[in-house]
Amino acid sequence: MSWENYVQWSLIDPGLTSAAIVGHDGNLFAASQSFSYDKEEIQAILPGLEDPDTLMGKSISLGGTQYSIIKSDRAMVIGAAGSKGVCITKTTQAFIIGICDKPVGVGKCSAIVEKLANHLIEMGL
Repeated sequence: MSWENYVQWSLIDPGLTSAAIVGHDGNLFAASQSFSYDKEEIQAILPGLEDPDTLMGKSISLGGTQYSIIKSDRAMVIGAAGSKGVCITKTTQAFIIGICDKPVGVGKCSAIVEKLANHLIEMGL
């Protein structure tokens, strides 16, 4: 399956408003049409994604939206900005970024992102 199909079928179709799969180097593998990819924003958050403990109590910017980090551990980074949320998790080769808005909250967003991450990890990706 292509990276684009993973984004569409595993992230957007279940209810996320935008999503992307980004390599550990910050290069874009695939993104939904609604995802605003800014390599500088991604590069700025990569160190925190490698060591999530450093993100707690801080904020990250994606697509011009500033998200306050409300959870940050080895499994998932979760941020909120009003009615919007962002969930990011790491696989062997990539970071999966899911962005949600009402009525999909960060709980459902994190479950959607984690499901794809687990699948990719099982495949060695």
